[in-house]
Amino acid sequence: MGIFSISYDLYQAREYRAFYDHLEAHDHCWAMDGQCLIRTDQDATVLRRTLMQLIGSHDVLFVCRLGDDWSGVGTQCGGWLDRQRQGG
Repeated sequence: MGIFSISYDLYQAREYRAFYDHLEAHDHCWAMDGQCLIRTDQDATVLRRTLMQLIGSHDVLFVCRLGDDWSGVGTQCGGWLDRQRQGG
Protein backbone atom coordinates (compact mmCIF):
# COMPACT_ATOMS: atom_id res chain seq x y z
CA MET A 1 0.00 0.00 0.00
CA GLY A 2 1.09 3.53 -0.68
CA ILE A 3 0.06 7.05 0.22
CA PHE A 4 -0.88 9.19 -2.78
CA SER A 5 -1.48 12.90 -3.09
CA ILE A 6 -4.42 13.65 -5.38
CA SER A 7 -4.44 17.31 -6.45
CA TYR A 8 -7.19 18.65 -8.66
CA ASP A 9 -8.95 21.68 -10.07
CA LEU A 10 -12.53 20.96 -11.12
CA TYR A 11 -13.71 23.64 -13.54
CA GLN A 12 -16.84 22.33 -15.18
CA ALA A 13 -20.36 22.88 -13.95
CA ARG A 14 -21.20 19.25 -13.31
CA GLU A 15 -21.79 16.78 -10.52
CA TYR A 16 -18.56 15.45 -8.99
CA ARG A 17 -20.09 13.26 -6.27
CA ALA A 18 -18.69 10.04 -7.80
CA PHE A 19 -15.19 11.58 -7.80
CA TYR A 20 -15.40 12.53 -4.12
CA ASP A 21 -17.03 9.20 -3.22
CA HIS A 22 -14.14 7.35 -4.86
CA LEU A 23 -11.57 9.31 -2.85
CA GLU A 24 -13.51 8.86 0.38
CA ALA A 25 -13.83 5.10 -0.19
CA HIS A 26 -10.13 4.88 0.71
CA ASP A 27 -8.44 5.66 4.01
CA HIS A 28 -7.98 9.39 3.35
CA CYS A 29 -7.26 12.87 4.67
CA TRP A 30 -8.27 16.18 3.08
CA ALA A 31 -5.03 18.17 3.06
CA MET A 32 -6.57 21.39 1.68
CA ASP A 33 -9.01 22.55 -0.96
CA GLY A 34 -8.21 20.59 -4.08
CA GLN A 35 -5.94 18.03 -2.43
CA CYS A 36 -6.67 14.70 -0.81
CA LEU A 37 -4.23 12.10 0.50
CA ILE A 38 -5.34 8.49 0.16
CA ARG A 39 -3.94 5.11 1.04
CA THR A 40 -4.33 2.53 -1.72
CA ASP A 41 -2.67 -0.48 -3.32
CA GLN A 42 -3.13 0.98 -6.82
CA ASP A 43 -0.28 2.69 -8.63
CA ALA A 44 -0.44 6.33 -9.74
CA THR A 45 -1.31 5.53 -13.36
CA VAL A 46 -4.22 3.24 -12.50
CA LEU A 47 -5.47 5.72 -9.91
CA ARG A 48 -5.26 8.61 -12.40
CA ARG A 49 -7.08 6.64 -15.10
CA THR A 50 -9.85 5.71 -12.68
CA LEU A 51 -10.29 9.27 -11.43
CA MET A 52 -10.19 10.77 -14.93
CA GLN A 53 -13.36 8.85 -15.75
CA LEU A 54 -15.09 10.75 -12.93
CA ILE A 55 -14.12 14.30 -13.94
CA GLY A 56 -14.52 16.49 -17.03
CA SER A 57 -12.14 16.81 -19.95
CA HIS A 58 -11.11 20.35 -18.97
CA ASP A 59 -10.52 19.56 -15.30
CA VAL A 60 -6.99 19.16 -13.94
CA LEU A 61 -5.67 16.14 -12.01
CA PHE A 62 -2.24 15.31 -10.60
CA VAL A 63 -1.46 12.06 -8.76
CA CYS A 64 1.84 11.28 -7.04
CA ARG A 65 3.04 8.81 -4.44
CA LEU A 66 4.33 10.35 -1.21
CA GLY A 67 7.54 9.28 0.44
CA ASP A 68 8.70 9.68 4.02
CA ASP A 69 10.12 13.17 3.48
CA TRP A 70 7.19 15.56 3.78
CA SER A 71 6.44 18.74 5.63
CA GLY A 72 3.35 20.88 6.03
CA VAL A 73 1.74 23.60 8.09
CA GLY A 74 -1.90 24.41 8.61
CA THR A 75 -3.21 21.05 7.40
CA GLN A 76 -4.85 18.27 9.34
CA CYS A 77 -2.87 15.53 7.64
CA GLY A 78 0.33 15.48 9.70
CA GLY A 79 -1.13 13.20 12.36
CA TRP A 80 -2.84 11.08 9.71
CA LEU A 81 0.46 10.63 7.85
CA ASP A 82 2.26 9.74 11.08
CA ARG A 83 -0.37 7.05 11.81
CA GLN A 84 -0.04 5.66 8.27
CA ARG A 85 3.72 5.38 8.70
CA GLN A 86 3.15 3.42 11.91
CA GLY A 87 0.84 1.03 10.07
CA GLY A 88 -2.40 2.55 11.19
